[in-house]
Amino acid sequence: MAGGEGLAALKDTHTTVSVDLPMAIGIPMEYIPDQAMRLKLYRRLADMQDEGEVQAMEDEFIDRFGAMPEAVANLFFQMRVKLRAEAGGLSSVSMEGEQIVLRYPPLPEGMTRPLANLGPGVRAGKNAYWMPAVTNGQSWRERLLNALSAIIAACQPS
Repeated sequence: MAGGEGLAALKDTHTTVSVDLPMAIGIPMEYIPDQAMRLKLYRRLADMQDEGEVQAMEDEFIDRFGAMPEAVANLFFQMRVKLRAEAGGLSSVSMEGEQIVLRYPPLPEGMTRPLANLGPGVRAGKNAYWMPAVTNGQSWRERLLNALSAIIAACQPS
């Protein structure tokens, strides 16, 4: 199989996305002291399938436990990244040096993956996108979510 043939079939195979970004994540004991409750909430987070569920749970956290510490807000951000990366068929999102790398799973021998142009500041390689972590003071978090949304849009049939 040459070119983009068969890529749709590959996208349908579910892969777990690895997200490794430079931020503290978690539910601190000071925020939710009950360990059993924290574990139950982590399980619920892990089972989320879409961003609507993430937003609903984020609202629930604020209603039940008050303003979220940074590590909890980061946890919800990471869930959004993971869900968008899964929807875009990526295998990992990580920081390598000063670059955020959005990587696809390896392709079988002889196949190529056409990567869409995601705009200025995002470089497409053979199997990944690279974008600088710092660009004109704009938040890398916002740019990352925008790049992931653009990948999802590029995956949609025209």
